[in-house]
Amino acid sequence: SLTEIGTTARSMLIIRGILAGIFPTINFKQALYSIRLRSDPNCISAINAIMVTNYSPDVPWTSLNQPGIGLQLVIFAGQIVLWWIFLACIENRTSLREYVCCCFNRKKRNAINSKREQACSNDSMDAPEWDDSKLDKDVRDERRMVHANRDSFTSSVVLVRDLVKRFRRRKGKSIRRSHFTTVDHLNFHVPKQACFGLLGANGAGKTTTFRMLINAIQPSAGEIIINGKNINEMRGDIDMGFCPQFDWLIDNLNVVETLTLFAR
Repeated sequence: SLTEIGTTARSMLIIRGILAGIFPTINFKQALYSIRLRSDPNCISAINAIMVTNYSPDVPWTSLNQPGIGLQLVIFAGQIVLWWIFLACIENRTSLREYVCCCFNRKKRNAINSKREQACSNDSMDAPEWDDSKLDKDVRDERRMVHANRDSFTSSVVLVRDLVKRFRRRKGKSIRRSHFTTVDHLNFHVPKQACFGLLGANGAGKTTTFRMLINAIQPSAGEIIINGKNINEMRGDIDMGFCPQFDWLIDNLNVVETLTLFAR
């Protein structure tokens, strides 16, 4: 009967609306469906006959009623905010958990604050006591080899031992720590006549590491030894050429001339 068909149609529309509100892909598909439906009056007539609806081809595009797409635009705006907040919560779940615990537990808040102050004041960060058990095996083996042979890397051109770099956060930028670590106990050595590179995602600290290697910025902790010299104790004459990463290539020079200029 028409009553049963109308009830079924309304149930389908409710379910479709709920799914469209949760999943952006379904909402997008619903918007395309409404656009196609509004562009053809014959389609509207067929849908009205089958689903017992009263769609009109004369409704504005921004109408909240089908076949307008205003409702889909509103849902999209809400989904942008919702999923953005959801993603931010996932990315900062550790700090949020810590923040919630601090709000309801004064003793734990005081303990965390004391740890932060100790970590910020202790820039030396005794390297051998640092826990490397969570590192990948090859990274852990490299670190332990560097520490086990502290005086035997005479053939290494570059020796990096437990390099750490921390930056102070801007006030109000974070609810957790006043500092953030970009390079965390980096260890490697480069033998003579070797070519090496740093592999990592954006923000992994590659550029910061190279800036410390050329003594452009000072590390928070660790050692950098180039040609047997600890560059942390030097102001210049580090015996290393360097081609900068950003906006330093001269268009009028070819590859050989550029390398000669920067690395001779």
